[in-house]
Amino acid sequence: MTANHLVQSENLGGRDSGGHGGVGGDAEVTATRIALADFCQIVQGGRHKLSGNDFVEHGFPAYGAGGMNGLLPAFEFEEAAVVLSSIGARCGKCFYVDGKWSSLANTQVIRPDPEKADCRFLWHQLNDESRWPRSGTGQPFIKPSDVKRHLVHLPSLDEQRRIADILDKADTLRTKRRESLVQLDRLTQSIFVEMFGDPVANPKQYPTFPLSALVEPERGITYGIVQRGEDCEEGIPVLRIRDLADEEIDIAKLKRTSPEVSAQYRRTILRGGEIAISIRGTVGRCCIVTSALAGGNVSREIALVPLQSRVSPVFVQQVIRSTSVQRLIADDVKGVAQSGINLEDLRQLRVVQPPAEEIEAFEARAAVVARLLRDVRSGIAKLTQLTTTLQHRAFQGAL
Repeated sequence: MTANHLVQSENLGGRDSGGHGGVGGDAEVTATRIALADFCQIVQGGRHKLSGNDFVEHGFPAYGAGGMNGLLPAFEFEEAAVVLSSIGARCGKCFYVDGKWSSLANTQVIRPDPEKADCRFLWHQLNDESRWPRSGTGQPFIKPSDVKRHLVHLPSLDEQRRIADILDKADTLRTKRRESLVQLDRLTQSIFVEMFGDPVANPKQYPTFPLSALVEPERGITYGIVQRGEDCEEGIPVLRIRDLADEEIDIAKLKRTSPEVSAQYRRTILRGGEIAISIRGTVGRCCIVTSALAGGNVSREIALVPLQSRVSPVFVQQVIRSTSVQRLIADDVKGVAQSGINLEDLRQLRVVQPPAEEIEAFEARAAVVARLLRDVRSGIAKLTQLTTTLQHRAFQGAL
């Protein structure tokens, strides 16, 4: 390890008389901020030029810019480390790895000296995208030199382990809540299949209609904005594929376009109650547009399905999310570089139509699940806020 990098000492507030972190204690704490290169070996990931073409069914985990990407027949490292995503939209995201594993391209591997740093403590501290300086414009990246010079809070090893244990417990609790969220989300689809059966096999012989027959005829099923232009801070929010991946759409995080651009795509201006479906790249993702998004628009990678008022968005969404319909959508994908589904194939998708009273009964059961989902999401948000507070205090020497 080198010893010629910047080291800073900071007065970070009080400790209580028992030696634990706390605000307002009578003893002062001086915590060291030290450059990663002073206690870590930092190497470029992907030195062996391995990629997805080398993945096997059984092997050792390989970590790229997005996390664990697959398995390789051999391993590169056999120790705990932090893998830093160093190129792309998520550069700054960090992954804790241990055991036998390998690195892939677009990463930096940070291997702390176990006699000086607890790797879990280091991961908790570094896994914050906002703390890393980014270079580049179209494709942001983190310079290796910036990684080596990066300063971190480094108390005693015992203190690091104590803090890591606290943060691990908070992280485990959040993980369990997220798992329950996934199970609840699947519950709605299970209720759907229990009540109506497979919507493609249609065992109950319900009448079926093409999706195009269920939408507002003056709007039809079409895709959105082709060229969004520069992001406008006070402009019109635009739904993109990545936004459909979230359980709840955060309007504050949406890209925005100018009112003039949005007005050119009047049929896809959102009113609330439509279904948005991804038709390029990762096809088949869908969500119900909430009233909070009214006035917004969608990108060209999304098809907007403006259902008639008599049609249940909750029911149609579950039809589209069903395994059999998702398989049909995947089978309709065309192209390689710009893979996607044609709007006409989507318009002709057959949708079962049970009696209105059965759909209403399903909506009532789905509403109960939706309320539970909101409660769990609220709990996760509070846990996230608590974890953020714990991390802030921990890395300021006040936990």
